[in-house]
Amino acid sequence: KGRSFDSLLLMAPGTRPETKGGGVSVDGASGSENVYTLDGVEVTNIQTGVLNRQNKVPMEWVAETQLKSSGMDAQFGGAVGGTISATTRSGTNAFHGQASLYLRNDAMNARPRPILRFNPNDSNQSFGEYFHQREDAFSGVQPGFRLGGPLVKNHIWFFTSAYPEFNTSDRTVTHINNANQVKVWNQEERQDFTLNKIDFQPFEKLRAFFGYQYNPTRVRGLLPSTQGTDAITAPFAQQ
Repeated sequence: KGRSFDSLLLMAPGTRPETKGGGVSVDGASGSENVYTLDGVEVTNIQTGVLNRQNKVPMEWVAETQLKSSGMDAQFGGAVGGTISATTRSGTNAFHGQASLYLRNDAMNARPRPILRFNPNDSNQSFGEYFHQREDAFSGVQPGFRLGGPLVKNHIWFFTSAYPEFNTSDRTVTHINNANQVKVWNQEERQDFTLNKIDFQPFEKLRAFFGYQYNPTRVRGLLPSTQGTDAITAPFAQQ
């Protein structure tokens, strides 16, 4: 599994990764023809049909993930592919908690493979060449915690968690359209994952919950192409 609940989908029969078609294909349908729900609320992107990054909640929140490819309930109408639902954790009559720290950087990643391209300095584009891309300098850290327990035993429980993610990338580019000038571009990215949840059971056969999630994404600075075909004067850093 990966860091988000949707990484579990590839364990189900009839699924396969479809990186250029919306994510995960279920029984041959496009990845953008799935429906995603989180705690009963549909979180499918209304324009593209995919699961946005801010809704790819961390595994530490997830109590159950379910994928249906047939026999769907009416509430999942419109799914040609599969319906993927996730339920977040709740507190119990005992206190449970976890603290963790995830770290990623370029030293732990394999170098990028060379790509085949036309020589940009050949106006006739008569022959191709293998272009060896520079590896980006990258670091990512995700600290986090979760805590759950009773407020009133057998009646009211709480669960709270936060897993912010901080990523920084530096890309060195040789701009071939600007006399092969070399420039280092920077990108800073922050993804928040915060969950607060209260479950209450006033009667034996009635249980409800109130939950609040805060999951915005912020990106400062875009990275130009590694091939150096972008203009060095483009305002990537201001975007």
